[in-house]
Amino acid sequence: MPNAEQPSPRRRDADAEYSYRRPLALHEMVPAIGIAIGTGLFAFYLMRLLMERTPLRVDRRPRVRGRVTESSVDA
Repeated sequence: MPNAEQPSPRRRDADAEYSYRRPLALHEMVPAIGIAIGTGLFAFYLMRLLMERTPLRVDRRPRVRGRVTESSVDA
């Protein structure tokens, strides 16, 4: 059973490496903001390229002129 007077080695290491979070100033966040904006623009550009590309398989259906639809018959 561990002795109550001596802290365990694990507890002692955790105390030595303790850090706290502090609020960041704007000039400290500029690199992170720049990376976020750059990543967003790159993702937008990449999706735009993928959406504009020519499809690999094109459905070629013959066009029928003067095709009668239900909406033109009802009118």
